[in-house]
Amino acid sequence: APAPTAGSVEEAVQAWFADVDAQAREVARCESGLNPGAVSSGGRNHGLFQINDVHRSAFTSVTGQPWSSVYSAYYNAQYARYLYDDAGWQPWACRP
Repeated sequence: APAPTAGSVEEAVQAWFADVDAQAREVARCESGLNPGAVSSGGRNHGLFQINDVHRSAFTSVTGQPWSSVYSAYYNAQYARYLYDDAGWQPWACRP
């Protein structure tokens, strides 16, 4: 896995989605406006890829980080990649 950096949103997406970078940026732009601090109007979807809070424990297991790191573009993209590897773009309302 790539090493975490304090880089940009685009760098975080590129780190985890190099093979489908343009598609991933499109999904993140639609989901959060490319805002790592975004929270959905209902309060249940968080960060760059709008990870639902039902994933709280899995997020920690996959990333090794506390749930609060869901607002890190890097760790949010890492978990989004985990979801993508399992189900493609199906988990998101926005799809490329």
